[in-house]
Amino acid sequence: MMVDAMKVLVLMMLVVAVGGGAKRGGQGEDTLCGDCRDLEVLVAKMSGDEIERKAAEHHGKGSIRGAGRVLCGGFCSGTLLGGRWGGAASNLGVVMKEEGLLNLAERCYILASRLDPAGPTHAYRRGNVRMAMQDLETARKAFLRATRLLPGYGDAYNNLGNCLMSMSRFEEAGASYGYAIRANPKEANYYVNMGGISARKNLTAGIQYLEQGLALNPFFPEAYNNLANFKRDVGDLEGAVEAYKNALKLMPDSGDIMVNMASAKAYLCDWRNRKSFLKRIIEVSRKELRDGKKLSLSTFYANIFGVDLELLKKVAEYHSNSAFSSVRYLLPLKPWFTADVREGGIRLGILSSDLTNHIVGHGIAALLPLMQERGATVLCYALSSDDGSHPRRQIEQYSKLTDIRDWSTEAAARHINADKLHVLLDLNGQTKGNRIEILSLRPAAVQVLFHGYAGTSGANFIDLFVADRILVPPEFSGFMTEKLMLFPPAFSFFLVEDYGRLDDREHEEDGEYAARSVGKELGIGPSYFRYASFNSLYKLTPSVFGAWMKILSQVDSSILWLLKFPSSAEKRLRKEAKARGVDDKRLVFTDLYPRAEHLQKKSGASLFLDTLVYNAHSSAADSLASGVPVLSMAGSGIVNRVAASLLICTAERGAELAKGWRRRLVQRRWETKFLDRGGWADRFLSLLRLSVDRKMGGPNDSRAHVIAAR
Repeated sequence: MMVDAMKVLVLMMLVVAVGGGAKRGGQGEDTLCGDCRDLEVLVAKMSGDEIERKAAEHHGKGSIRGAGRVLCGGFCSGTLLGGRWGGAASNLGVVMKEEGLLNLAERCYILASRLDPAGPTHAYRRGNVRMAMQDLETARKAFLRATRLLPGYGDAYNNLGNCLMSMSRFEEAGASYGYAIRANPKEANYYVNMGGISARKNLTAGIQYLEQGLALNPFFPEAYNNLANFKRDVGDLEGAVEAYKNALKLMPDSGDIMVNMASAKAYLCDWRNRKSFLKRIIEVSRKELRDGKKLSLSTFYANIFGVDLELLKKVAEYHSNSAFSSVRYLLPLKPWFTADVREGGIRLGILSSDLTNHIVGHGIAALLPLMQERGATVLCYALSSDDGSHPRRQIEQYSKLTDIRDWSTEAAARHINADKLHVLLDLNGQTKGNRIEILSLRPAAVQVLFHGYAGTSGANFIDLFVADRILVPPEFSGFMTEKLMLFPPAFSFFLVEDYGRLDDREHEEDGEYAARSVGKELGIGPSYFRYASFNSLYKLTPSVFGAWMKILSQVDSSILWLLKFPSSAEKRLRKEAKARGVDDKRLVFTDLYPRAEHLQKKSGASLFLDTLVYNAHSSAADSLASGVPVLSMAGSGIVNRVAASLLICTAERGAELAKGWRRRLVQRRWETKFLDRGGWADRFLSLLRLSVDRKMGGPNDSRAHVIAAR
């Protein structure tokens, strides 16, 4: 009876494997076991040991199907029975798994456990299959069974940790990795995984575990890559670059490692082999897209590396499609909207990871009272924790704020949908911390990409992108997946923040007060011309820095004022200045200033010099509001046109002209549209209402550009 039951089970597996039964008459190569009847007769004449050796011989020659046929025949003939042959059933499962037949592989492991109930390997292998099938709970139970059958089973503890990590049960995952290390302290992979979980709370501990793993196995590229990432997060950029180099030696074609190393070198202003290395990254990225492989390049780094708009759109589309694929099993929601929003009553949602002490948070905190005064109801959805900052408190005061950072995609989308919004503003786009997959479920009638990211989302579920004709000229519209909401000056949202505290006559007199104050801090006299760039230093390129050094060499009594952002780049930039014949003492670096005082400090600059591949955004806005002229140039992309859309000065050169610009800017800044916060809010709300009206007009109107008169 036992023989017949197991024979039926194996034959059922074979039926599923061939999609309707083993074929006869010489068609055996189309099935896993070939002509099962003839094979039964053959293996019935063999002992179990001979069957096992024959299967191993086939497998050793690379004939997975041949090994599977022999083992299947052994089970079907009743030769392979009893506890000893549980291993053979388990090995058959390995064959099935290698063939991609995961359901059949699991059945083999279940059979193996019945034949050999005390065998931990069968449970372990079943756990691996269930992990591959994304059935994490069953996988967890299988791994746990394996560890109970063999308490010193390091691989089972390790994979149990991986499973628990995927379930976001981090404390338990760390404990499992710890058990794995104690079971086998010579296995490098266990230390690498332990490093990953430890770094969530303590980066230094994570680095130590990774270094222990690499001491055991110095040929572990993923470990070097993780080590580099952690070193980068603790500010050790030099150490990160060295670790990336080691990883790249072992995996020279890894797009992930190439992108990580190039970005770290950008932050360091390490420009050695920059052009050829970026060219290689772009070639690899195009190939990954062409071959349908996982894309290594993010939209953020694509912008830093200066890729063209066509490739940038493809990169954005890839990441948006990937976000949607993660929730493709969920049905889109049905948006809600009222019949008329022209007379007020519009309900706006704001989704962002930056509703904190962040430039975006400061802007939103200033915008919300203006929206409230104009009859709008605003609901904010935070994707980051409460930092206790003043902007966070302001946002809570003037909106209904819900913290959804730990919510599932479906729960977050359903909650937003239940709030009955007319418009949902996404402030992240493709930047760090985004949850664009929430928008893919269509929780709101009109979904708009606004302010946080200057570029297309690549998503067909985001309707509009807020811009102006300078930021996105007509010839760029083909590189946007969204329609455009155009009104000037769109990106002066950066200036919605309340800059009224700068209206101080003591330092408005041509910046003399600020010049004296900052001059003391920088160690220079008030007569020095202070070129400044308050951008993050990763935006610098060799050509731009070279142009700045030419300016310094031609303008006596001038300095270049930069931020230590990051501080590790200072040494390299001083070296680059010397190489261009400029005394490096004319480069003055200062730390980042607290938000409360940085505008006053920066108003002591004479002229803000912008970076060209990736423009200043908030830094340019701050400078203009502080009365400092900005020198920029509209580039061939979108991220390098933001400053141009803000500017109220020309691109003329020279310290003398800059002094004149400053005087006119200080005198007239409060009269411009850029600081007309009320007017900006009026135009923005009008366009949002119009976009809802268009949506109600049907499919022909819902995807049209929305344009404001000047």
